[in-house]
Amino acid sequence: MRMKREADSLRRASDHLYYELSMLRHTAAVLATGALSDSHLSNACIESFTVHFRAIVDFLYSEKPFDSDVIAEDFFSSPDEWTSRRPELAAQLSSARKRVNKEIAHLTYDRQHVVPELKDWNFKTLYDEISSAVKRFVELVSPTYLGSRWSALKTPSDMVPTLVMVSETNCSTNLK
Repeated sequence: MRMKREADSLRRASDHLYYELSMLRHTAAVLATGALSDSHLSNACIESFTVHFRAIVDFLYSEKPFDSDVIAEDFFSSPDEWTSRRPELAAQLSSARKRVNKEIAHLTYDRQHVVPELKDWNFKTLYDEISSAVKRFVELVSPTYLGSRWSALKTPSDMVPTLVMVSETNCSTNLK
């Protein structure tokens, strides 16, 4: 049984969620321009996107959270208020979460088996999938639990606008 969090703690935590969403949106927008010709900068942007992506997926679809982890269920009277009303975890999100763990966030032997053809990250699809779950969260959560960063938005779901693509939707990390 998780500890019930105070409203002030949830508001402060929501500002950190806002940061994660902002970074996800901005890195996706940069990747969408196709302007990163330097492989190191491109890799850094892809890694930033995937790490923020994983943090948001773990927030929305917690599996075995630590007591100190901020999870979506914390923002509701009972976990079921969120888990029964959130979108199902899409296979692409689940697969990408595992890839981030094995290919980006942790140094693993599994990286040796990833051939260049499998290194693409379809960040547009991942962004769109996670955005629908984030929008559902902000529709359901009480504004009382959203911190000061959220107040500048007309509606909380403005935080996850549709990503307009300028270039290809896939980017891959490359060792050079």
